[in-house]
Amino acid sequence: MSGVRILMVTHDDQEAELIEVALAQAARPWQLARCTDSRALLPGLLSRHTLPPHLVLLEQNMPFLDGYDVLGQLRAQSALVDLPVVLLSNSSHESDLARAFSLGADEYLVKEQSFPALMGQLTACLLRWEARLGDSERGAGSVA
Repeated sequence: MSGVRILMVTHDDQEAELIEVALAQAARPWQLARCTDSRALLPGLLSRHTLPPHLVLLEQNMPFLDGYDVLGQLRAQSALVDLPVVLLSNSSHESDLARAFSLGADEYLVKEQSFPALMGQLTACLLRWEARLGDSERGAGSVA
């Protein structure tokens, strides 16, 4: 796989920069793009002029449309229903976790732990998805 395209959706510049640096240090062929306005995400993903991401890192707490709203919109689109989404949240409440998974989140990471611990979890999560995406691409078109 030449590189997993990751779209990070967050309005927090400082957090985004920390995540970008941490992912760059992971020395993986991940291509990271960023969307700062949750209202622009869906039109951008549905545009035929952009290469879609393999995975979305979605901040739960955003202005305008929160992560739950965005996740619901993504899952309502047949073209995006299978797009892996990792929800990043400050909340570890079971009700928030349940809501995220009921709306179709593939992973849920809590940010209230230390930054190094979060980056370790995020890197592990991305490696799992990179492996899954690689397996699905290798399986595409194969004859059983």
